Amino acid sequence: RGRITMARGAEKKASQAKSVAAKTYFPILCGTNGLYAVVRCLVGFSTLNWFTCMRAAFMALSSYTMYGFVIEAAAQNNAGGKNAQIAGSHYFDIYALVSFVQILASVEFLIRGTEYSWYLTLIVPAFAAYYGGTFVFNNFIKGKEKDEEEEEDPVMAAKRERRQALKEKRGRVKMVR
Repeated sequence: RGRITMARGAEKKASQAKSVAAKTYFPILCGTNGLYAVVRCLVGFSTLNWFTCMRAAFMALSSYTMYGFVIEAAAQNNAGGKNAQIAGSHYFDIYALVSFVQILASVEFLIRGTEYSWYLTLIVPAFAAYYGGTFVFNNFIKGKEKDEEEEEDPVMAAKRERRQALKEKRGRVKMVR
């Protein structure tokens, strides 16, 4: 009975966190996408091309997707999930970056008539390549070197054998008569 009450309390906190996060981030989502659409479609209609439309669709889709992930991570963070907190921070970073780029692109287009600020979104695949590379290096390349070093060092092997022997000796049960 106590566990059910605790689970309902956690669900209630998670739904409250979702609603607070939605009230915070939904106006940002609508505002940045709306500003970008108005500036590019109404003000800069003469310079609108296929690439600009695809970029706008990609930014809108990625910001909406990250918005959903940020809302879910906020609910899980409130329940005390550390992994959700780490993932939520990555989602929020991408959401904030896309929103910032949309605002910056709108202002840049109004002032200069160009739109080079979207290159900032290339930070996302660069970080993905960095994290992927460090994962491969740490788990496959560096891990193999570690195994080879342990096999080559006879002093470390002797210490390991002594430790194992002590563990086995401590684990034995002494019989007293």
